[in-house]
Amino acid sequence: MGNSCTSETLEDKEERLKNRRIEVQLRKHKQVYDYEVKILLLGAGESGKSTIFKQMKLLQDNQFDNETIQSMKRIVRENIISNLLAILRSSKILNIKLEHPEEAEKYISYKIGVTEWTQETYKLTKMLWEDSGVKETLKTNDPKRMIGDSCSYFFDALDRIGKKDYVPTNEDVLRARVRTTGLQEARFKIGKFEFLLCDVGGQRNERRKWIHVFDNITSVLFCTSLTGYSEVLREDFNTIRMVESINLFSEVCRSPHFKKASIILFLNKFDLFKEKIKTTHLNTFFQDYQGNNESEEAITYITDKFVKAGVNKLKKKRDIFPYTTTAVDTKNIKYIFDSVSNTIMQKALEGIDLI
Repeated sequence: MGNSCTSETLEDKEERLKNRRIEVQLRKHKQVYDYEVKILLLGAGESGKSTIFKQMKLLQDNQFDNETIQSMKRIVRENIISNLLAILRSSKILNIKLEHPEEAEKYISYKIGVTEWTQETYKLTKMLWEDSGVKETLKTNDPKRMIGDSCSYFFDALDRIGKKDYVPTNEDVLRARVRTTGLQEARFKIGKFEFLLCDVGGQRNERRKWIHVFDNITSVLFCTSLTGYSEVLREDFNTIRMVESINLFSEVCRSPHFKKASIILFLNKFDLFKEKIKTTHLNTFFQDYQGNNESEEAITYITDKFVKAGVNKLKKKRDIFPYTTTAVDTKNIKYIFDSVSNTIMQKALEGIDLI
C-alpha cells in the first residue's frame, strides 16, 4: 500500500512544470482556454484592407449576415454611379467624344446618396457604359480618375444588379467599396486562440483615431496596394499612393506602440498589378527602378522598398513578413492567413512567455 513503483523522470518533471507554468500564465490573463490575439489592420486608403476585413468575417461565418447584404444593395449601385460619373468627367477633361453626349450631361448631374436607383437610372447607366467613348476613356492612364478596382466587374453584372429583386452575392459584398470610418472589429477563433481583428480608416483624417486601439497589439497587418505605384491619393492629387503607403509603413514600424508586435505586410491587388505592369511602367513613377515590365521583378523591388523603410530608421532590426495577396479572392486569403496565423500565434505565445 506504500510507495508507488513508478518514478518521475527528469524529462517528465520538466514537462509537468512547463504545463503548470503555462496554466498559471493563462489564468493570469483570465483566459484558460481562449487567449485573445489582437491584430491591427492598417494601411493607407484604397489599399484593400477593408476587403481583407470582410474576407475574415466571411471565412468565419461562411455567409454575410442579412443586414450587411441588404445595406450593400444600395452601396453597390452607388459604386456603379460613382464610377461612371468619374469616367464621364474624365472623358470631358480628355476631350474624348461620346456617342450620347446629352445623356452624359444628364448623368453628370446625378449625386451620390441623393439620386435614386430606378429603371431609368439603370437604362441610362447601361447605355453610357456601352458608349465607345466611355470604353476609350477607360483605356487611358489617368492617375487622377478615381474609379474602383471592381468597376468592370459591376458593370459586367449590370443586368443582374439592375433587377428590382437584386440581392448582392458574397462577391458583390467583397468588391463593394465602402470607406472605413472609425473602428470596426471582428472576432474569430483558430484552435484555442480568439482573434480580435481591428480595422481603422486609412485616409489621412482617419489615422488620428488609431491611437485608441494601440494597447496590447499582437500583430500589425499592414496592407498596401501594388497598383498604387501609378495612382494618386483621393485627398491629395500631388502624392502617389505607394509613396504615401511606404512613408506610413515606416511610421508604423518605428512606432513605440508596435515595438513588440510582429509586422505582416500584405502586398495587395496582385491580380490587377500583373496586368497593369504590362502597360504602365514602374520606372515612370519610381525612376530608380531599372527592371523590366514583369510582375515578379517589380514586386521584388517594391517589397525591398517597404522592408528598407521599415528597418533602416529603426535602432533595432525587426522581422517583416511580406505576402502578395488578392483581397477579393477568398481562397487566396484563406491560404495566406493560414500561413500568417502561425506567425501571429507564435508572437502571442512569446508575449505571455509560453515559449
